[in-house]
Amino acid sequence: MGVDILGIVIGTILVYFLPGFVWTLVIFDGELLQFDGESSAMVRAIERIVLSVGFSLVLVPLTVFVLNVFITIRPSVLNSLLISLIPVAVGIFAYFLRKRGYLNLRWPPCREKGKVG
Repeated sequence: MGVDILGIVIGTILVYFLPGFVWTLVIFDGELLQFDGESSAMVRAIERIVLSVGFSLVLVPLTVFVLNVFITIRPSVLNSLLISLIPVAVGIFAYFLRKRGYLNLRWPPCREKGKVG
């Protein structure tokens, strides 16, 4: 019973939170978590969590759909968990590219010429 609960918690975090969280780091950098005061930091943390869940709800099914079009995969719990790691890996790669200045995915976009990231 304890193993089932642990699997549910890890699976939920892996599928419904982690892919979106990585992409919020890529797109929004640290703007949502600037600590101006106690209440504004809490709102920004809640925004990041809500955006993470929303992005995950879009990214994971989209990844499953695209992979099913190109590679016929049978839906299963293990496949879904492994497939949810694909947006995470791509997001981590994009995050490091953006940190090095090769990729500009910030929102809102930079207005100054020559300024990347």
